[in-house]
Amino acid sequence: MAEYVRLKGEDMSSTYTLREDSTVLVTYTNGSEEGTFTFDGKVVEILLGSSRYRFYYEADSQTLTRTKEATDEVITYLKTN
Repeated sequence: MAEYVRLKGEDMSSTYTLREDSTVLVTYTNGSEEGTFTFDGKVVEILLGSSRYRFYYEADSQTLTRTKEATDEVITYLKTN
C-alpha cells in the first residue's frame, strides 16, 4: 500500500479506533465515520452503515489484516498506542 500511495501521490491513510463499548471510529484523510464492531478473539467484524468489513487479528504482531474482495489487495493495519 505504501508503494501505491507513493506512486499515486495520494494520502490514503486511515485509522480505526476500536472502543470498549463496541463502537468504532474510522478516520480518513478527508473525514470520518462511526460504526460498530464485534470481536471473537480472531476476527474483527466492522459494520459501517450497510458495509461490513472482516479483519483477521494476528496477536503476535498486533495487526489487523483484510483482503479487498474486488482486487485481492491485502491491507494490514498496525496497532498504535
